[in-house]
Amino acid sequence: MGGEGSMQVMNTIIRNNRNYLRKKRMFKRERKVNVISDNKKLKFKKLSSSVIEKYKIELRLKFRKEENLRVICFTLFVLIISSVFLYGVYLEYQKDEETTAQNKLYQLKINRKKYIYLIEDGDKWLLKRHYKNAAFQYKKALELFPEDSVTKIKLLEIKGVY
Repeated sequence: MGGEGSMQVMNTIIRNNRNYLRKKRMFKRERKVNVISDNKKLKFKKLSSSVIEKYKIELRLKFRKEENLRVICFTLFVLIISSVFLYGVYLEYQKDEETTAQNKLYQLKINRKKYIYLIEDGDKWLLKRHYKNAAFQYKKALELFPEDSVTKIKLLEIKGVY
């Protein structure tokens, strides 16, 4: 016996449609209460000026509250967005500082290896009494570490001997 599932779905849809039509009829009845109609012309209820002033004051207060709420929400939104943006900039800046520090450390290691090589090579040339070559290597070492006193002393010794 097929078809029971589809029949149940159809019954549910019909029930929901009936409920919707009832709600629509209720809306029409409520509308007729607020507006008096005569010969298809709309006539609205007359309000006294004191009641109108009262409604105006209430509406102004309501709009002010809503506007204040909008301003507060917008301000909070801008603060949150700007703080997230600034935090991102801060993180990026920290990352840049970290990478530059790592690059400097890496460059220092490379320069230290070159410096040690140049000093050892200068010492070898000095032992062979090739003073020009030794001075050249020591000057190159001084370019890497200009404040090194040992290299300066070795250069002065070469100038004294040479």
